Amino acid sequence: DLGDQAMQCRHCNAKMWYNERISKDKNTTSPKFSLCCGDDKVELPLLQNPPKHLERLLFDDNATDSKNYQYNIRTYNMMFAFTSTGIKLDKSINETKGPPTIRIQGQPCHRIGSLLPMPGKQPKFAQLYIFDTQNEVENRINTMSFLGFTLHLDQVDPVESESELAVPSFENPLPRSVLPNLVLDANDAFSWVAYHARRYRETKGIFVNTVQELEPHALQSLYNDSELPRVYPIGPVLDLVGSNQWDPNPAQYKRIMEWLDQQPVSSVVFVCFGSMGSLKANQVEEIATGLEMANVRFLWALREPPKAQLEDPRDYTNPKDVLPDGFLERTAEMGLVCGWVPQAVVLAHKAVGGFVSHCGWNSILESLWHGVPIATWPVYAEQQMNAFQMVRELGLAVEIRVDYRVGGDLVRAEEVLNGVRSLMKGADEIQKKVKEMSDICRSALMENRSSYNNLVFLIQQLTS
Repeated sequence: DLGDQAMQCRHCNAKMWYNERISKDKNTTSPKFSLCCGDDKVELPLLQNPPKHLERLLFDDNATDSKNYQYNIRTYNMMFAFTSTGIKLDKSINETKGPPTIRIQGQPCHRIGSLLPMPGKQPKFAQLYIFDTQNEVENRINTMSFLGFTLHLDQVDPVESESELAVPSFENPLPRSVLPNLVLDANDAFSWVAYHARRYRETKGIFVNTVQELEPHALQSLYNDSELPRVYPIGPVLDLVGSNQWDPNPAQYKRIMEWLDQQPVSSVVFVCFGSMGSLKANQVEEIATGLEMANVRFLWALREPPKAQLEDPRDYTNPKDVLPDGFLERTAEMGLVCGWVPQAVVLAHKAVGGFVSHCGWNSILESLWHGVPIATWPVYAEQQMNAFQMVRELGLAVEIRVDYRVGGDLVRAEEVLNGVRSLMKGADEIQKKVKEMSDICRSALMENRSSYNNLVFLIQQLTS
């Protein structure tokens, strides 16, 4: 232990240890140091102020996003480690035999690229490690069936994929239309995901946020793979109240909950595409028309699409700008259009009886936990496969679309009408199955039940 840095450079005032002095063989009360400024040979300019936006995040202790940033700053810093070094190389130093020699010119930098993928595109490189905790963590492997699909990627030709694809973790062949963009586009993301999937087999185990009673066929297909390490279904792992603490609009939240309190039990269809989900104006108009024709109570979380690549969707300043003329006035007695909402809290409300969802896996688990049936409307990532699984494989959801994706054909008002009516008035068998699965999901976490036992065994393996 060298103790504290009790000395100070006389030139640049850097704190130093005594043993870092230039002349270590001489004892002196006024040592010289070169590790900092080269004994006054190097002069560095004072640190400049950060950009205004970053300065506010760092030093504004009152703003909600600033508190969130400061609390998670070490996590953000670790995320930025997943970058490539950008340098200007001069490889002409040694072009003959001998060890490779290069010269770096200029200032090295981080080639970080875009932190978020473009809408409808799969993440790659650093984007694979950047998540929004309120975005259902879409790029994580949360389902047994999707895990089985990624392990099967080595056998898929993204260019020559047929109209249907047989995957062991699915009972039915997968239509090409529900495959993720990384397969359909055959870009770099496909190669990287396939590479990481191969490396799953090198691990000691894989734990998945699902319930074994929810995906028995997929789980059995993974157990049948002798080269795969043990798989631990430990779900549902949900944050049922956490995101509400960062609610940017508490007045809106109060208005929503008061409105729900006034509605009959299970009478409201909740329309929400996640905190990152947003649709173009022409699609918004179709939804509005369909909801009005369905003549059911609705709560619609309407978000404006991002205007720049690194922006997230945001609440509309004035929803009237994108809704049909007179829509809000005509539906004032039966519906409420709002911005961002704490989804899990809304699903827990007794007035909510149906959920038009983008089918992010966390959204599916939240709906099952609260016993609220889903009408499927996937948007991006693996959501089309999730929707296919919920409708065709498990019979736990009503279909609006299973193959919609950003930039695809419009979902017409008639499809919205039929899907919402079926969800709220004609899906008795699905509602019964969802209620049963809700009980199963809750009991799985209890002592000596499936997810509880899997988690205990996982902990024992990690600590033994």
